[in-house]
Amino acid sequence: MNLREWTKIFLTQRDLLKQELRSLEETDDGFVMHKKDSTTTKASVRETLGEPSDGIIVCPNTRKNVEALAREWQGFSSRQELLIVFANPDTNEKWLIKPHHHGRIADEESLEQGLLAMHEAITAV
Repeated sequence: MNLREWTKIFLTQRDLLKQELRSLEETDDGFVMHKKDSTTTKASVRETLGEPSDGIIVCPNTRKNVEALAREWQGFSSRQELLIVFANPDTNEKWLIKPHHHGRIADEESLEQGLLAMHEAITAV
């Protein structure tokens, strides 16, 4: 299963309890989730983490992506609603982080070490 297919399943299953999702629209770079309260959330599917954005970013659980998050931490942690999902579609494993929330309690000196520990806790891509 590729990352895009995995993301579509993840987004729909994530909504099973709340039942907020009205529809899931495919876009060139991922999905737009249309909710019953008329709000939308963008979910970007990226092979490389790259620039911070709002919404949800789903990327492979690679060391390179985790290091990019640590290197650009200030930019990612400034986005209040950002959720990053590091996934391995082959094993259906993932870990999630909300950089803004994590940044409020994390010690920046050990940030990269902690992120790499999460990366290594699941099977890397």
